[in-house]
Amino acid sequence: MRRSAAIALLVSALVGLAIVIGGLIPREFGQGPIRRDGPYLHAAAFALLVLPLATVWPRRWPAIVLAAIVFGAALETLQPYFDRAPERIDLIANSVGAFAGGLLGLGLSRRGLGRR
Repeated sequence: MRRSAAIALLVSALVGLAIVIGGLIPREFGQGPIRRDGPYLHAAAFALLVLPLATVWPRRWPAIVLAAIVFGAALETLQPYFDRAPERIDLIANSVGAFAGGLLGLGLSRRGLGRR
Protein backbone atom coordinates (compact mmCIF):
# COMPACT_ATOMS: atom_id res chain seq x y z
CA MET A 1 0.00 0.00 0.00
CA ARG A 2 1.27 3.42 -0.93
CA ARG A 3 2.05 5.83 1.85
CA SER A 4 -0.63 8.26 0.65
CA ALA A 5 -3.24 5.48 0.76
CA ALA A 6 -2.26 4.55 4.31
CA ILE A 7 -2.50 8.17 5.41
CA ALA A 8 -5.90 8.55 3.70
CA LEU A 9 -7.21 5.45 5.47
CA LEU A 10 -5.92 6.68 8.83
CA VAL A 11 -7.39 10.16 8.43
CA SER A 12 -10.77 8.82 7.30
CA ALA A 13 -10.81 6.26 10.13
CA LEU A 14 -10.16 9.00 12.70
CA VAL A 15 -12.84 11.23 11.19
CA GLY A 16 -15.23 8.26 11.13
CA LEU A 17 -14.53 7.55 14.79
CA ALA A 18 -15.22 11.19 15.66
CA ILE A 19 -18.49 11.00 13.72
CA VAL A 20 -19.55 7.86 15.60
CA ILE A 21 -18.74 9.39 18.97
CA GLY A 22 -20.44 12.68 18.13
CA GLY A 23 -23.43 10.97 16.56
CA LEU A 24 -24.13 8.51 19.34
CA ILE A 25 -23.20 10.40 22.50
CA PRO A 26 -26.30 10.48 24.74
CA ARG A 27 -27.92 13.82 25.47
CA GLU A 28 -27.10 13.66 29.18
CA PHE A 29 -23.39 13.86 28.34
CA GLY A 30 -23.58 17.44 27.22
CA GLN A 31 -25.31 17.46 23.87
CA GLY A 32 -26.45 20.97 24.74
CA PRO A 33 -29.20 23.00 23.14
CA ILE A 34 -30.28 22.45 19.57
CA ARG A 35 -27.70 24.02 17.29
CA ARG A 36 -28.73 25.76 14.12
CA ASP A 37 -25.38 24.97 12.50
CA GLY A 38 -25.86 21.21 12.92
CA PRO A 39 -26.44 20.43 9.22
CA TYR A 40 -23.32 22.39 8.26
CA LEU A 41 -21.27 20.42 10.77
CA HIS A 42 -22.70 17.14 9.45
CA ALA A 43 -21.86 18.11 5.86
CA ALA A 44 -18.33 19.17 6.81
CA ALA A 45 -17.68 15.97 8.77
CA PHE A 46 -18.83 13.72 5.94
CA ALA A 47 -16.88 15.73 3.38
CA LEU A 48 -13.76 15.22 5.51
CA LEU A 49 -14.58 11.53 5.82
CA VAL A 50 -14.74 11.01 2.04
CA LEU A 51 -12.15 13.53 0.80
CA PRO A 52 -8.92 11.63 1.60
CA LEU A 53 -10.23 8.35 0.20
CA ALA A 54 -11.61 9.89 -2.99
CA THR A 55 -8.31 11.72 -3.53
CA VAL A 56 -6.29 8.51 -3.33
CA TRP A 57 -8.80 6.25 -5.12
CA PRO A 58 -10.55 8.58 -7.61
CA ARG A 59 -12.06 5.80 -9.73
CA ARG A 60 -13.83 4.47 -6.66
CA TRP A 61 -15.27 7.80 -5.50
CA PRO A 62 -18.92 6.84 -6.20
CA ALA A 63 -18.60 3.70 -4.06
CA ILE A 64 -16.83 5.67 -1.33
CA VAL A 65 -19.61 8.27 -1.32
CA LEU A 66 -22.29 5.56 -1.23
CA ALA A 67 -20.53 3.82 1.67
CA ALA A 68 -20.41 7.11 3.59
CA ILE A 69 -24.12 7.70 2.98
CA VAL A 70 -24.95 4.19 4.24
CA PHE A 71 -22.70 4.84 7.26
CA GLY A 72 -24.62 8.06 8.01
CA ALA A 73 -27.98 6.30 7.62
CA ALA A 74 -26.83 3.56 9.99
CA LEU A 75 -25.86 6.15 12.60
CA GLU A 76 -29.21 7.89 12.27
CA THR A 77 -30.94 4.51 12.67
CA LEU A 78 -28.98 3.73 15.85
CA GLN A 79 -29.54 7.10 17.52
CA PRO A 80 -32.83 6.21 19.29
CA TYR A 81 -30.94 3.49 21.21
CA PHE A 82 -28.64 6.21 22.60
CA ASP A 83 -31.36 8.66 23.68
CA ARG A 84 -30.97 10.66 20.45
CA ALA A 85 -33.53 11.55 17.81
CA PRO A 86 -32.75 10.72 14.18
CA GLU A 87 -33.37 13.61 11.81
CA ARG A 88 -33.82 13.63 8.05
CA ILE A 89 -31.96 16.91 7.72
CA ASP A 90 -28.89 15.24 9.21
CA LEU A 91 -29.07 12.42 6.67
CA ILE A 92 -29.44 14.95 3.86
CA ALA A 93 -26.51 16.99 5.16
CA ASN A 94 -24.39 13.82 5.51
CA SER A 95 -25.18 12.90 1.90
CA VAL A 96 -24.45 16.37 0.55
CA GLY A 97 -21.17 16.49 2.46
CA ALA A 98 -20.12 13.03 1.28
CA PHE A 99 -20.90 13.95 -2.33
CA ALA A 100 -19.01 17.25 -2.03
CA GLY A 101 -16.02 15.49 -0.48
CA GLY A 102 -16.07 12.93 -3.28
CA LEU A 103 -16.12 15.57 -5.99
CA LEU A 104 -13.41 17.60 -4.28
CA GLY A 105 -11.27 14.48 -3.87
CA LEU A 106 -11.76 13.65 -7.54
CA GLY A 107 -10.68 17.16 -8.50
CA LEU A 108 -7.62 17.04 -6.25
CA SER A 109 -6.66 13.67 -7.66
CA ARG A 110 -6.83 15.02 -11.19
CA ARG A 111 -4.42 17.73 -10.14
CA GLY A 112 -2.00 15.02 -9.02
CA LEU A 113 -2.36 15.37 -5.25
CA GLY A 114 -3.42 11.76 -4.65
CA ARG A 115 -0.56 10.07 -6.49
CA ARG A 116 2.33 10.75 -4.14
